[in-house]
Amino acid sequence: MRTRATGGRPTRRLVVAKRKAQHYIQKIRAAPDGMISPQRKGELLLAMAKLIAGVEEDPKMRQRFMQMLMQDPEDPVVKFLREQGKAEGALGAIRSAVLQVLECRFGRPSRDLVEQINSISSLKKLKALHRRAALAPRIEDFLKSLK
Repeated sequence: MRTRATGGRPTRRLVVAKRKAQHYIQKIRAAPDGMISPQRKGELLLAMAKLIAGVEEDPKMRQRFMQMLMQDPEDPVVKFLREQGKAEGALGAIRSAVLQVLECRFGRPSRDLVEQINSISSLKKLKALHRRAALAPRIEDFLKSLK
């Protein structure tokens, strides 16, 4: 891919990538709570990831894209990526906590159980499972709460 010096200005490709990312974010945010299916949200996030990956093919382009985004911390793309990172971090932490409690109380969880826990994307459900893992008298009782 050819690149040319633009005197610090973003190239057209970067500007288009940023606009598309903003479009995907607007679609996700515009949907009322619970009205956008997890599958559709995933599709939109995947489209945004592919868009960014297209920029990432060229290391110089990736660096310029990130610099362009970071120039404005209030930019919708930057805010969205930050929010997604925080949400994923919270989900990862509670998933880990559930698995740790299960391991301490009942021994190492099966690979299938780990996969089931890791597939849950609801923070509310994970918090409930964490309480259940701590209070269930037997692993069978915990497993019933997964269904």
